[in-house]
Amino acid sequence: MATQPSPDPRQDLLRAALLQMLDRHQVPPGWIGADAMAVVGRAGSGLHIRLVVLHWEPVLMPCLPALQDDLEQRLLAMEPDAVAWLRGFSWQFQWPPGLRRPPVPQPAPWVAAASGK
Repeated sequence: MATQPSPDPRQDLLRAALLQMLDRHQVPPGWIGADAMAVVGRAGSGLHIRLVVLHWEPVLMPCLPALQDDLEQRLLAMEPDAVAWLRGFSWQFQWPPGLRRPPVPQPAPWVAAASGK
């Protein structure tokens, strides 16, 4: 599947839906951005939405799937035909220059979760 940046006017729709979602959840607008990428594949052409985390806030990370769901619902409410051209979402984490990345913790938390303990 080929992707490329899209000058599509649906970018304005995405921007409006993103700002509404961020405002509703009181997430500062500079923390999450979005790009619409034109996609051509077996299902035809459409747009793939890449959400970009621009500000690292650990408390925000577990909320990203819910924020994505909210954004998708807003897109569909604003443009019901989006179901025909919306191909999916992905996330990019843009690490701020100079900010130290947190270390990977010991595996105990996810080992226990995976084993059901």
